[in-house]
Amino acid sequence: MDFKITDESKIETFTTIFQNIKGIAEYIVLYFSDERLFIQTMDPSKVSVLEVSIRSSWFNFYSCQYENVKIGINTNVLYKILSSKEKSQAIHFEYNMEDGNEDTLVVNMLSTTPEDVPRTEDPTKAIKTNKSVYDRYFEVPLINLENDIMEIPNIDYEAEISLPSVNFAILIHQLKGFGDVLNIQCNENDIQFISKSVENGSMRVEIKIEELTGFSIIEGETINVLFGLSYLNTISSYCKISKIVELKIRRNYPIRIDYMFGEGEQEGSVKYFLSPKLGDGSDM
Repeated sequence: MDFKITDESKIETFTTIFQNIKGIAEYIVLYFSDERLFIQTMDPSKVSVLEVSIRSSWFNFYSCQYENVKIGINTNVLYKILSSKEKSQAIHFEYNMEDGNEDTLVVNMLSTTPEDVPRTEDPTKAIKTNKSVYDRYFEVPLINLENDIMEIPNIDYEAEISLPSVNFAILIHQLKGFGDVLNIQCNENDIQFISKSVENGSMRVEIKIEELTGFSIIEGETINVLFGLSYLNTISSYCKISKIVELKIRRNYPIRIDYMFGEGEQEGSVKYFLSPKLGDGSDM
């Protein structure tokens, strides 16, 4: 297995994915095939599942010579490595199951050619930004993890909400300051996000349907559901990889939160499933 990422925006997306995964699970399994990189993991409390899928076409170079590759890794170690990259460097991952290397993942941060490095005509700025960039070579010990992929059934959702991901992240962060639970109430004419606690009072957000990028709900339905804000706050950080976030809701089922990225927003996806809390929000 061998892949490279040279595009700076893609490197930022890749790093963001693993920055946020480490807030959900310490250890994960990466599944490689000739078509994609796939990750599925569950938080320690087993109330949420995260899925990441990146098609091979998204990478600047991708090759998987083995039929299926499955490697376990520490997310904190991987993010530490990705964070060491300089702006003028590309990322290179390599895993070779032969020659006794099946327990090690090789990650290299390699400098791009001089022609690829942005230059400035201002000599004073050149002096300030001119520094040596050293290639970095890492060997990551792999972990044997027993992890079977769960089949998450496709269901028909009662309501689907699309909005700018940055707006969603800001609202979730603010609502978290007033309570531990998000109450989502919506019907054909109204959407509200509510959080409250005895200590901090309450916050209620009215979201105008005409200002959403997309909204649908079963005719005549009124939805009133509860979800943990700490989990939503973690996943909302994926606003950096996608301009739009999609919320898919059905009572008594996990909420599904989608972030899509890549060409036509079809090459990569982050999907998050969070179980609801008990109750119907009637006391909110």
